Amino acid sequence: MSNALLGRELSSAAKVSIAVALVVSLTYSVIIAGQILLWFYLLFLVVLLVLGVRVVFAFLRLVDAVERIADALERMDAETTERIADALDETNRDSR
Repeated sequence: MSNALLGRELSSAAKVSIAVALVVSLTYSVIIAGQILLWFYLLFLVVLLVLGVRVVFAFLRLVDAVERIADALERMDAETTERIADALDETNRDSR
């Protein structure tokens, strides 16, 4: 997965708007509210949300990979079973 939130690279306009929002929220926290920790709490919540989304998408990718592996194993198992059945049929016909 790339560095972006959902696997796509962010545009430069999105990066600039995120930077502006961070600066505005920091300014509000320090000057108006007088609480620098407020900004860190908000930043912590945003980081926690981003990490949560990334974990969910990682689990979705993991489940998809496991399903593809299981499908491949089922196909191999079906082919192997079919070959064994064909070999047993030939052996039974040859023994008669």
